[in-house]
Amino acid sequence: MIHSGLRITLVVSMAALITLANGYATNEVLNPGFESGKVEWYLFVPPESQEKSCQYNLSNRESHSGKTCAEISSEDFARFGLSYKRRLFVNSGERYRIIAWIKADSGAAVKNSTQGFLIRFVLTQGKADAPKSPAIFIGLNGNVTIESLIDGTKLRGLAAPLPTEWTKVEAVVEIPVVKEGVDGMQMSLCGQNTRGTLWIDDVSIEKVSESTPLSPVGDNFLRP
Repeated sequence: MIHSGLRITLVVSMAALITLANGYATNEVLNPGFESGKVEWYLFVPPESQEKSCQYNLSNRESHSGKTCAEISSEDFARFGLSYKRRLFVNSGERYRIIAWIKADSGAAVKNSTQGFLIRFVLTQGKADAPKSPAIFIGLNGNVTIESLIDGTKLRGLAAPLPTEWTKVEAVVEIPVVKEGVDGMQMSLCGQNTRGTLWIDDVSIEKVSESTPLSPVGDNFLRP
């Protein structure tokens, strides 16, 4: 006779095995909650923001889960980001669920007509950016836009207050088809013309089935 508690455990275990067998629901990100320190992550600061005192630190006071989260900050309006060191291996047509938790200090500000925060993916081929490939951008509301990296750095949008409570940014995206081919992508979590402090925690990238609904995709939906 199988007790109900054991039966539930067996059902859950079988579901987990089926999930693993399908190759889904596995977080591709190492050190997603920054519990191992700064390992796997680095601060990216483009030339125009080099004088804005951008920093990447760890915080043990503001974590969403666990004991630690990432803290990025700037003393003036800057474009900067927390970049994942590893290239994620992907193929065109695959779908991924992207999640990151974000919180801003009450004194953080966003420059007019900019987004404040974006998750950005640059598609790659080998160890270099895939030629003529678009980049994928995910906004705070989970909407997605796909366009050239050059245009993407100039995305416009209506400035809105950054969330001062932990907020989940989530989207399901499909890797676009690129004529020259794509075999990977690089991720950055970006402050876009933001001044002040942002906290980031519990980042995940999970491959999902082709039947998983995609998040809304717009033609530069971030512009007013």
